[in-house]
Amino acid sequence: MQYKILGIAPYDALRKSMENLAEGMENIELHAFTGDLEVGVELVKEHYKDQYDVIISRGGTSKMISEITSIPVVEISMSVYDVLRAMRLADNYHEEYAIVGFRNITETAHTLCDLLKDNREIITIKNEREAASALEGLKYRGITMVICDMVTQNIARRMDMNSILITSGSESILTAFRHAEDICRSYAAIREENRFLRGIMEHQGSYTIVLSEEGTVYLSTWNEGEDCPQEIIDMLRKELGNVLNSGDRKFFRSIEKTLYSVTTETAEYNEKKYVIFYFTASKIPLTNGKYGINFLNKEEAEERYYSSFFSITGAMGLLGSRIPEISNGRYPVMIQAEVGTGKDLIADHIYMKSNLSDHPLITVDCSVMDDRGWEYLLNHYNSPLNDNDNTIFFMNIGRIPKDKHTRLLGAILDTNLQRRNRLIFSASENLDAEGREKVNDYTRKLYCVKIGLPPLRQRTEEIPMLANFYISRLNEELGKQIVGLEPGAIETLIHFNWPQNYRQFQHVMTEATIQTSTPYIRNETITNILDREQATDIYGTVFSIDDNQPLPKMTLEDINKNVIARVLKDNKGNQSKTARQLGISRTTLWRYLEKMGD
Repeated sequence: MQYKILGIAPYDALRKSMENLAEGMENIELHAFTGDLEVGVELVKEHYKDQYDVIISRGGTSKMISEITSIPVVEISMSVYDVLRAMRLADNYHEEYAIVGFRNITETAHTLCDLLKDNREIITIKNEREAASALEGLKYRGITMVICDMVTQNIARRMDMNSILITSGSESILTAFRHAEDICRSYAAIREENRFLRGIMEHQGSYTIVLSEEGTVYLSTWNEGEDCPQEIIDMLRKELGNVLNSGDRKFFRSIEKTLYSVTTETAEYNEKKYVIFYFTASKIPLTNGKYGINFLNKEEAEERYYSSFFSITGAMGLLGSRIPEISNGRYPVMIQAEVGTGKDLIADHIYMKSNLSDHPLITVDCSVMDDRGWEYLLNHYNSPLNDNDNTIFFMNIGRIPKDKHTRLLGAILDTNLQRRNRLIFSASENLDAEGREKVNDYTRKLYCVKIGLPPLRQRTEEIPMLANFYISRLNEELGKQIVGLEPGAIETLIHFNWPQNYRQFQHVMTEATIQTSTPYIRNETITNILDREQATDIYGTVFSIDDNQPLPKMTLEDINKNVIARVLKDNKGNQSKTARQLGISRTTLWRYLEKMGD
């Protein structure tokens, strides 16, 4: 086996000696360069990507290199013979001299001088600044000759002092080469073991990436010969702080049409912290939310919840006091209420407060799932139903197709999904008999705890308080300075039926705040917005196929007027298009418009 070695020599003669000795060693491929201290460090950075097995250097340069690289650094030690040769050469000058250098030189010099009973002055330095200071002190005392390393010699020349460089002999260089060979053999065994373990992990269909707490990649089992996409590394770095601060977690991310399931662990090695990311790629290009399946972490759920109406204290009514108790349990929950009461936000809140909030919230919207989504959910090996310790929220469970209802309920019961994960269901109260029976199936067979949300029309006495709190929130978001509503506006809000409940209330208050430039929101503003809301509700009720909401208590004439007004608005006032869409003549339309004008 041939080992690739990077040689950084502080002086040119050492580089040539290294190259000459390496030529006679068949298992060493040496690339040697000349550079001292910072220059040597820059050379290592320049050639770092050439994948060397080991680096060989000398003195202070080797110490600086070892601080900026994870590649093993072998130092060419300073032997007693190296120092003795320099001292014998200095004796020929018949001048007083001192020995100045880094610790690797001065320790050897102290040992040698003790054996020779030589009281020679020996000065240890740590950097160039200390070397210059030491030489200035010697020169001031009349000592103009030093035995030294390369750093000190360069300074001595600038100060017009004589110097003898302690050079490394061939025996020191050969010792360094042999040490490098030993290290390479050890590292080769470790690399082979890593390759073996990496192959085992890759065979399991998952990847492992280890990041240091600074965000550098310590280990990656990505496909051999391929770099891990930068988008994935960036994603993992964003999660680094969350894992280090809050502990192990699990999350899902969709990147380049591939869904990744990620679990994390923290570890310590050599007094440093690392985060281990294990992630599995879904072979189905499932974009987050595309097929009715959505993956959120705690931060995303909190962002959605706290930007909603329900984040106002008291907005949940009596249910607010039950949430902590419900969140701490693992039993299934059925949330059943009218449209617009915020069933999904209550599910978010239960998840946020639970002890599973460090794992994902997986939302499955049964009303929009297509066959591909159901196939992924019920049959794919990487389906969330095969995972543990997540919160799975099945929205609109009463609108699940009949065949999928049977398969899903069977899968839940057969795999004990309700024990392995936290299950939350939601359903509308306005369901037909078949839909109600589906909801009852889940409630009875899974022993669900039922949660009901009262419609807004049953909480009219709280509307003034809720409205003012929400105005305060909107003032902050929109930069407004509104202090409240006119008394007439409050009465109008109280007497409105609110068919779309809290979401409709939030929309009306937001639009009213945007339109208002006075200190108080006027009754006229509220009335105009609610009139448009009522027309929209009527239009949606008349033309919706699946909506089981009862028709409003209005005359046929009123319904006709509101529908015509909406269709005319959709067609931007074009009466010909409106008449064609309604299936009436222009004359009939004109008569309706004339009555409406009256």
